[in-house]
Amino acid sequence: MAKKLLICIDYDETFSADPELWTSFILSAKERGHEVICATMRYESDGYALQKSIGKHCRIIYTGRVAKLPFLHKMNIIPDIWIDDKPFWILNDAGDRIICPACGSEKVLPVEPFDNIRMCEDCNHQISI
Repeated sequence: MAKKLLICIDYDETFSADPELWTSFILSAKERGHEVICATMRYESDGYALQKSIGKHCRIIYTGRVAKLPFLHKMNIIPDIWIDDKPFWILNDAGDRIICPACGSEKVLPVEPFDNIRMCEDCNHQISI
C-alpha cells in the first residue's frame, strides 16, 4: 500500500451534495488504510444532522467559522488531501478582509459560505472567492 493519507472532506455542499457517493468514498478510503475526517465551519451546536450522516463514518471537527487549515494545524492535524467545494474556506475565516484585485481597496465585506461573489464597494468590481 502507498503512504497512509489523512483526507479531509467538507460537509456542506460537498458531502451533502451526494452522500451516497462520499460515503462510498470514505468507506473505500478506510478499507485501503487511509484516515478520513470531516472539517466544517459550522458550530458544534449545529451538528445534529452531520452526526446522523457523515458522523457515522468519520470524525467531525467543527471550526466555528474559523478557517479550516489553521484550526486543524493548532490541533496538530495535517491533512494530505482536502475535498471541499469552496477551497476559499480552507484558508479564510468567515468575515475575512478581502482586497479587491482591481483597485486594491480593502473592505470588511460580509462573507457567507455559500455565496462566492462579492462586489467591491469602491469600484464595483466583482470579486470571486
